[in-house]
Amino acid sequence: MTTLLRRLRGALARLPLARHLGPLGALSLLHVAVMERGLRGTDGIPNLSIPNDFHDSYARFLIFISDSLRAGALPIWFPYGHAGTPFLVNPQSQMWSPVTWIVSLLFGYDPLTAQRQELLMLLFGSFGAYFLAHSLWGRRSSALLAAIAFNFTSARLCNAQHMDIINAFSIFPWVFLAIKKVAQGEPWAGPLLGMALGLLLVCGYPGIVLLSPLWFTGWAGWLLVVECPDRASRKRFLLGLCPALLIAVGTSAGYWLPIATNLGTFTRGEPLTTDAALIQSLSPPDVWHLVYGSSTRLTADGYTTDISMRGLYFGIVALALALYAVLFRRCRATTALGVGFLLALLMSLGKFSFPRLALHDYISALNLSRFPAGDSRAVVALAGSLLAGGGLAFLGEDPDGRRRLIRILAGFALLVLVGMVWLKYVIFAGASPGFLAEYFGNAIHVELFMLVIALVAVVRFIQPQAVVASLLLVAALDSGTHTNTDMSLFAVTTDARVTRLREIRSKSFDPAKALLPRIDATSIEDVGSNDAYLNKNFYLASYTHFRLKRLDGLLARGFRPFLLNGQRVVGFVAGSPPEDGNLFTRSAARVDFQIPSYLPSRVEYVVNLPVRTLLVFNEVYFPGWRARVDGKSVGRMAEAAGGLRALTVEAGRHTIVTRFLPAEFWIGLTLTLLSWILALAWLVRAMVRARKQPATVAPA
Repeated sequence: MTTLLRRLRGALARLPLARHLGPLGALSLLHVAVMERGLRGTDGIPNLSIPNDFHDSYARFLIFISDSLRAGALPIWFPYGHAGTPFLVNPQSQMWSPVTWIVSLLFGYDPLTAQRQELLMLLFGSFGAYFLAHSLWGRRSSALLAAIAFNFTSARLCNAQHMDIINAFSIFPWVFLAIKKVAQGEPWAGPLLGMALGLLLVCGYPGIVLLSPLWFTGWAGWLLVVECPDRASRKRFLLGLCPALLIAVGTSAGYWLPIATNLGTFTRGEPLTTDAALIQSLSPPDVWHLVYGSSTRLTADGYTTDISMRGLYFGIVALALALYAVLFRRCRATTALGVGFLLALLMSLGKFSFPRLALHDYISALNLSRFPAGDSRAVVALAGSLLAGGGLAFLGEDPDGRRRLIRILAGFALLVLVGMVWLKYVIFAGASPGFLAEYFGNAIHVELFMLVIALVAVVRFIQPQAVVASLLLVAALDSGTHTNTDMSLFAVTTDARVTRLREIRSKSFDPAKALLPRIDATSIEDVGSNDAYLNKNFYLASYTHFRLKRLDGLLARGFRPFLLNGQRVVGFVAGSPPEDGNLFTRSAARVDFQIPSYLPSRVEYVVNLPVRTLLVFNEVYFPGWRARVDGKSVGRMAEAAGGLRALTVEAGRHTIVTRFLPAEFWIGLTLTLLSWILALAWLVRAMVRARKQPATVAPA
């Protein structure tokens, strides 16, 4: 047994990542300890539930995809809201993420599984931050500090209700790492970069994806200068990026191709005005959330920024180390990260920042998103976290490091003390005393306590290793405590509204529900109508801004009563169906029909027609719907009455099967699968070749 353990230890020691298992294990344990209330649950319902859009949209998207795939149906059409809408062009659906398909087919989704996936995605992003920091500073302790700060930053956590924002900022460190490794000539970095960029496209928030070229291009430009000393290395770097970009385009083809070809058919297909796009900017007082770990629920007087857009805090001790690195570590890395930090902060300020205003005025495509704080804020925290790691690495090399750090820590302690008075009576003057005590006073006291511990550790301990270990421990306590103190930013106690999901969910697709009237709502964008993803009932509304213009046209022309209460199949024997809703209803003939099967993208009808009839279905038309009559293909379905599906059928009894199979879906799916196969083969080949190469010995 001892020999076996020795051999196992020796085999692990030879693995390239073996020496990182300890820090990554510690980070994982800390993450699970802090997040355990959100990771636990019973019967598919979490003990603490991520609220708002995660509960109302993202978790339901995943459940609908899972139920569809496990029923043998493609989840590319959503028939239960907006009288039918193409689900494959919903840019926030997560349908094209490989993780979604793997979890759907192996386990199936429920609210708890969806929440666990997001919380583990946070940890995955922090692993990327760890390796990125290690590639910059070369020390595991520094990398661990940066990963801890990034893992628990409120810049990510307070936006947990938006799953695609969490996904995007969890993939960012991996993209930065892969670009750096491509510049250094690592053979495995190209496929890693291609896959990371592809994942970012298919499961990241569109606004972040649109702005990401700014960060990635700036990073690549800096690496071109510092990592590529000659023309040959610069050429190798740029040529190494090209196949990775092609892999990214290919692996995400199933996502972007249907959206690009149908963008003009949706209500959010055109850019917003600059003012509308920048409405959720960070306000200048919100910048104090970078220093003070107070709750983002505290609104600065005179500003109405959404709470999910305010977070910046990544640790008071980490912030002190970041400032120490910027002031005293004279190297190009700290300069570049400092510039990136300030630029990202300006981007987050949105309408309060002239560069951001100019960017949106000149590049209108950026105005498809309404969250300028959300698309840049975590870049601030990532740059700051990396700088904090650099500060910890430099501490042992700087003869005056302790003295300088002591001054910075003491300065932050004084700033926190002064801020307790100034923020309370000036910035947050409108908040109630109880609210201030719960969400402000408690957090500030924690910060002061952590600063005191850090000061004592730096002053008291002689060995550099002891100082580093102490600062790591304080940073972990600081981050974990603030996360638990402000858990309501991203998780709330499970209530009846959440447990109701278990009661209304139907995993089966009952065709009898299609014979009932659609469920009405006061607004065409009603959050309650997203129950349809769970109960598979038919609603006229749906909670999404991406709505077909055809539906708007039908509603404007008086088709609302027909869409709500009309038969699912009506007929016209002579003449074209009127485009006026009232005339359409009066002139439509009743049809003898049945619906034996109703799946998201496949519906079967049985009709009995006395004469040749133009059948009009009570479903919104979209290119890609095809039909088979009695087993024979009749091609594409037609559009009638300015937005409804139609099909001409001869007299007699017929079985009609309609399928949603747009050409761009099959083209995109083929390109996606081939690109993933190519990327994985490239990665395996690069790793095998790297293992076969003899290890280089550094000269004495």
